[in-house]
Amino acid sequence: MSGVNLWWNIVSCGLVSALLWRFVPRQRIREAWVSFLFTQVIAWSAGGLIYNAHLISAPVRLFPAATHQNVMTAYFIFPALSALYYIHFPMGRFKRFLCTCAYSGVVALLTFCMDAFTDLLRFDHWNAAHYFVFSLVTLPVCRWFTLWFFRKPYPVPGGDVW
Repeated sequence: MSGVNLWWNIVSCGLVSALLWRFVPRQRIREAWVSFLFTQVIAWSAGGLIYNAHLISAPVRLFPAATHQNVMTAYFIFPALSALYYIHFPMGRFKRFLCTCAYSGVVALLTFCMDAFTDLLRFDHWNAAHYFVFSLVTLPVCRWFTLWFFRKPYPVPGGDVW
């Protein structure tokens, strides 16, 4: 792994870790964690399809014998941004749309920079706009799942839920 690729991984993971540490309140860590894990499932599964269809390639990988994907993007950076998206989701329909577009834009910008300035990612038949649309769909789906996961059970007349 060359110097630029190593520094990109160190700086991006450090920055995302600092954002999580600073902007996830202690009382909402469980919600952020569930959102993080569910986003990993989606990103890892979709990434497997995208990489195996040769739409994207990762010439330099952390675990070249294990996977063809870029582990840092699919397994840490995008899920962490999704957790921040869930925690700081605003009220109001227009603000929600702007927030979703802003987070999707950050993901698209990061992947574009990874393609342009490092060897960690190469767009073969894919581009940053596809990543924007992918995250535009994935972020609300992950938010919906996390809300569903933490919803309160309906009261059952005359007894416990179980």
